[in-house]
Amino acid sequence: MHCQVGVGLSRYGTVPLMFTIAFWLVGREIIPSDMIVKTMSRSGKSSELAKGPVHYGVIMTLTTLLYWKRIDALFIIMTLSFGDGFAAWVGSIKRWNRPLWWNRSKSWLGLLSYVAFSTVGIIGVCDYLSL
Repeated sequence: MHCQVGVGLSRYGTVPLMFTIAFWLVGREIIPSDMIVKTMSRSGKSSELAKGPVHYGVIMTLTTLLYWKRIDALFIIMTLSFGDGFAAWVGSIKRWNRPLWWNRSKSWLGLLSYVAFSTVGIIGVCDYLSL
């Protein structure tokens, strides 16, 4: 298991990197795009795109760069993909939900759904691929 840095970035790392740069440019209002802001931000503010989506994109880019052709990348990407999507959805439920004590903008239901759906998603994909 060795790291193929040049291969990962030059071929496949450019896709998440380009999306990350685009989100940063829109988030910093260097490039205006109401469609992207309305689609991707919860608050409707473009500055929100320079935070969460950029961090997400940096993780995807680094994962592609550092773990190209390794099973590790699959687990990192699946954890974010399954967990983050469901955490936002389930975490927005107001009933029976309490904010986290260390981050008041996040909720316990969101955190628990992140862990649960990441775990179930990874187990399901591994079962499907017989890993």
